[in-house]
Amino acid sequence: MQKYGILNAQIRSLLARTGHRDWLAITDAGYNIPLGIEVADLAFLPDIPTILQVLDGILDEFSVEKVYLSDGIHNYAPSQLEAYEKRFQGKCPIVFVKDEEMDDMMKQVKGAVRTGNYGIHCPNIIIQAGCTYDE
Repeated sequence: MQKYGILNAQIRSLLARTGHRDWLAITDAGYNIPLGIEVADLAFLPDIPTILQVLDGILDEFSVEKVYLSDGIHNYAPSQLEAYEKRFQGKCPIVFVKDEEMDDMMKQVKGAVRTGNYGIHCPNIIIQAGCTYDE
């Protein structure tokens, strides 16, 4: 039995299959993930688990070289933005895109992790896989 790290087999497999520069999305409970995208659905109850909880677990095991956020996060979820900046500032660039562009990017992700995050507009994040042999 595994002693630590991500226990969800589907997420472990998705992370192992994600290569340098691939995109991985972490979404709220209500995000309309495009058809055909692999989804690891963790949503259980409202806000269980949150995007930040899932992100923190993934960051323990995954190299990130760039982050994409909706520019709407500035107005609708400033505390979520602050939490993202705390995790990524000085480590990798945060790129802000229009909502429509974020929706188009979601069609190209390697996979998505759906969380129970609830009630916040624009919290979704796309992380771009880094290159671990450069670390």
